[in-house]
Amino acid sequence: MPHFEPMKKRAMLLDWALQRELDKTMAEYAPKTVGSAARDARAKAGVASAAGARPTTLEHTGPENVAPWVVYLATDPARHVNGKVFFVMGGLIALLTDPAPVRTIQTEQRWTPEQLAVVFPRTLGMDLVNPAPAKLD
Repeated sequence: MPHFEPMKKRAMLLDWALQRELDKTMAEYAPKTVGSAARDARAKAGVASAAGARPTTLEHTGPENVAPWVVYLATDPARHVNGKVFFVMGGLIALLTDPAPVRTIQTEQRWTPEQLAVVFPRTLGMDLVNPAPAKLD
């Protein structure tokens, strides 16, 4: 559906902006709170350091980067992973803090895109601001 393409780009930009903010915050605090022995042990185990290099361009957010994580989640060893939010970009996979609902909408059946187009702007989306609106030509 071509009309969903701008939304996909906006979601990717938002993901990228959130990751940059997370990187800034982690780079500021992590070196002060984690000792060098702990950082060395994490690096040896393959766990990324907050101050370490991370992909920062949108080219790392495509489906080919997320697909291996989705496949893993569908396997038996990942059967205990449930109800969590992860951010995936290039070689980075981050477990995010548990989100809490701010507002909700509910229907007896599954939502249709047509219903959401009417209900969402007046409810959940009523005060959302697009940080990177599309430029109209």
